[in-house]
Amino acid sequence: MEANFQKISKNVLLNTIFNRLMALMKKLIVIPILGMGGRGKTTPARKVYDNSNVCSQFDKHAWVTISEEYNKR
Repeated sequence: MEANFQKISKNVLLNTIFNRLMALMKKLIVIPILGMGGRGKTTPARKVYDNSNVCSQFDKHAWVTISEEYNKR
């Protein structure tokens, strides 16, 4: 299987994630955001995560950061 990636604007990304999340609210889902480091994935993901409409639909919330380099804290 070959992946088909395309470049989209941050606003389109944000709206797409938000709309899919709200449409599938009753299911357990994962929406991956893929790309090289420093390409602006965290900002739209954080905006969706912090959105009050999204937060009000869940009892629990978690934010996980995975980096290229392991950094023991």
